[in-house]
Amino acid sequence: NFIHRTLTFINAQFNSEIPKPSDLDEDEKRILETVKSKVETIAKEIEGCQLQSAAIGLIGISRIGNQYLNEKEPWKLVKTDRNKAASIFYVVSQVVKALTIVSAPFIPFAAEQLWNTLSLPGNVHEQEWAEALKPLPAGHKVAKARPLFSKIDAKPQELDEKLEKIRETLNRKPWPQGSVGVLPIKLDLHVHTHYSDDSLITPKDLVFYAKKQGLDGVAVTDHDRLDGALRI
Repeated sequence: NFIHRTLTFINAQFNSEIPKPSDLDEDEKRILETVKSKVETIAKEIEGCQLQSAAIGLIGISRIGNQYLNEKEPWKLVKTDRNKAASIFYVVSQVVKALTIVSAPFIPFAAEQLWNTLSLPGNVHEQEWAEALKPLPAGHKVAKARPLFSKIDAKPQELDEKLEKIRETLNRKPWPQGSVGVLPIKLDLHVHTHYSDDSLITPKDLVFYAKKQGLDGVAVTDHDRLDGALRI
C-alpha cells in the first residue's frame, strides 16, 4: 500500500519524476537515518539466519514510510506548498528504493517488478545490499505504478476453508516412494560455501546456523566441487 501510494502520486503529480527536494528538515533526515539503520540491521539478521526478525524489520520500514505520509499529508500540501510536498515525496521514494533491495530475499518476483517500475538498470538480484541506501536522483523517471499483489476479496474464514481444501487435495495425492508428502517442515537453506568463488560462509558455519534455526534440511551444492562438499 505504501509503495503504491508513493509511486502513483509521483506519476500523477510530478510527471513520474523523482521530485527535487528543498533543504531537508529534521523529520526528513530522521526518516532517512531510521531507514538506514534498519537496512543495516536486517543485513546482520539475514547473515545470522534470523530470518523472521529480518522479515519483521522489512515490514517495519514500510510502516515508517506509511506513517510519515499519513502525518505529513502531502496530497494536501501539494496544493499549498508544492516544494514541501516535493521534499516529502523525495524522501519516501528513497524508502521505496530501500524496500526494493531489502525485500528481494523474501518476495523476489515482486521485488524485481518494483525494480523495473523504478526504471533501474539490470536485475534487482544482481545488486549489492548497499544499493538500498543509494538515493534515487531528483529527475529520475519511473514507470507507471502497478499493484504488486492482487487483492483477495474473501473473509478470513473463507480463506481458511480454501487453504484446508488445498491441503486435503495435496494429502490425497499419491506421492512417489520415499516421499514425505505434505508435512509441517521448515524451509531448507541454500547458500554458497567457501568452496565457491562468491562464498559467504564456511560449510561448518552453515551447518551450525541451520541447526540453531531448527531447519529440517540443508542443501550444500558447490560448483564443480562435490568432493569438497562431501568433507563436511
